[in-house]
Amino acid sequence: MGLVETFLKHDDSININGFKWFGKNRSLKGGGGIGFLISDKVNVIDDNLLDSSTDEIERLWLKISTENGPIFIAVAYFPVEGTDIERTDELYNQLLSDCIRIEESCVTDNINDPRIIIMSDCNGRIGKEIPFCDEEINVNGQRLLNFRDDSGLHILNCNKLCKGKFTWFRHDLKSAIDYILCSESVINYVKEIIIDDEHTMNLGSDHDILLLKCAFSKSKHVQKQDDRFIWDISPNQDWSTFQNEISYNFSDWNIDQFDNIDYTWDSFKDNVIRAATKTIGTRKINSKLRNWWDKDIDGCIKERKDACRKHRNWCKGDKNDKDLGQDLWDDYQTKQHHVKSLIKEKIMQKRIERSIEVAKEGGPHCRNFWHSLRGNKRKQDIYSLKDPCTNEIINNGNKMKQCVLYYWRTLGKMNRELNEPNNETSTHDIKELVSQYRSYTSNLINDEYLHTLDLTIEMVHNALKSSKNNKSPGIDGITNELLNNGGNCLVNDLFELFKKIIDTNIIPKEWNVGVIIPIFKKGDHKDLNNYRGITLTSCISKVFNRIIANAISYFLEKDNILSEVQGGFRKDYRCEDHIFTVQSIAASRLAEGKATYMAFLDFRKAFDTVWRMVFSIPPGILV
Repeated sequence: MGLVETFLKHDDSININGFKWFGKNRSLKGGGGIGFLISDKVNVIDDNLLDSSTDEIERLWLKISTENGPIFIAVAYFPVEGTDIERTDELYNQLLSDCIRIEESCVTDNINDPRIIIMSDCNGRIGKEIPFCDEEINVNGQRLLNFRDDSGLHILNCNKLCKGKFTWFRHDLKSAIDYILCSESVINYVKEIIIDDEHTMNLGSDHDILLLKCAFSKSKHVQKQDDRFIWDISPNQDWSTFQNEISYNFSDWNIDQFDNIDYTWDSFKDNVIRAATKTIGTRKINSKLRNWWDKDIDGCIKERKDACRKHRNWCKGDKNDKDLGQDLWDDYQTKQHHVKSLIKEKIMQKRIERSIEVAKEGGPHCRNFWHSLRGNKRKQDIYSLKDPCTNEIINNGNKMKQCVLYYWRTLGKMNRELNEPNNETSTHDIKELVSQYRSYTSNLINDEYLHTLDLTIEMVHNALKSSKNNKSPGIDGITNELLNNGGNCLVNDLFELFKKIIDTNIIPKEWNVGVIIPIFKKGDHKDLNNYRGITLTSCISKVFNRIIANAISYFLEKDNILSEVQGGFRKDYRCEDHIFTVQSIAASRLAEGKATYMAFLDFRKAFDTVWRMVFSIPPGILV
């Protein structure tokens, strides 16, 4: 339990059976003081972490032990807005420095993702950052948001699990000014966040209790959702060991030993994954370590602390020399501004260094190059959604999850049903048109090219060459980098796999499974129709699809099936050709004094709304 404004003085303490008191008392205008009440069952490793119990800054850190690693927990008190700007700025900068020092110490101790929790009376309002809260953001609240962005911590009051929002009340007034912040690694263990804004627990205070329930144990129900790993491929990766491991894994692999195509695929996939795991390994992504912090920043912060201490000593004295006090204050403000400027400079310098580094690795067209230039943008947190069926606003976490699942699973089906012909006459007319088109095209198709595909190794090679690196894999985890650098052995085994798929006319079931990533386009974040679904599928299935697509494209171009006006997705056809044609027509008609009218048609979610029933494909055609 973290407490602020304890009003304890000197060596006073709180004595409760079963609990230990760790406090930091103050005598500021008869008040102040912060501390912790910790159960006797909890093992406190360090009660003076970062020397926080002995300095004069209004924050206290503890390091406590759990089954699966330490937790770093702090309590802090910020002055009422406008009463002590100097102390407020000093505290925020100190907390940022503390978080970075904790992360650095964890790297030294081989601790992944330090778990940090900060409980604070910020005396700041962050407005609509809290769902359904219409308060205006004040200065302290903006400082808190800046600290959140700089530190990478999360404000749990804004989390969708949080019940309640107002933490302070007096008569008819109420506000949210107390907050709990935590690192991303703690989010995975959060079970419940409660703000007692209905005052069910009367403490005799004008502040309400903030309750955070976490399950820091190794129990099965705790799942780390943000542990994402990628292959640890270096710019100068030696692929020979990977190729040798591929050759070893596939040395006794015989595709004829599998009767089921899914068993064949599972065996192939496991061989590739085992080879990559053994020779390349994985690394965790989205590390929060701030490697821009250095000794220069530490030195500037020390100078700022000294300036702050001198000004405080003057404030505690008789204050006769007003000029001296103003000089000390100006000196502190100068050093404070220098610290902020230096931090921004170091961050920008690190970003520039990283941009140059990734540019050398992958060239200026590398995705990481542009990401490093733009920097990390904070994602929009969604706390409510609009039900696509009822247009009702829902904010329950489980209901939101079910709503999203239902929307993406039924997107195409729902739209196709809405667009299907609603009477037998129109259905018959459409089928008749399709039949006439097939009769026309059947006269152009005089071979069995589309019914039988003579697969060759060269086709597999060409398809792999056009596979771009730095693309996200499907659920199998096999990337294009592994396929392009697997050597001739992997190409030969891919050929055997694809050949069996063509012979049996059956594809692995896993190829039909994709991970949908909703990309926001524009408009209301609550409306699912404003998101574009990007589906991550197997890279190997994409190679196979590219082979089929190349075969179909070759057939269409060879027999001149497509019209010259069709320019999309065709080799040697460009959008500029159509632009030139349109411009020429418009210019010609303008010269003749005639008007030109153009109509542009854009189908909303065209792929999902195509009526596929009349476009049934004859058996044997590989599409």
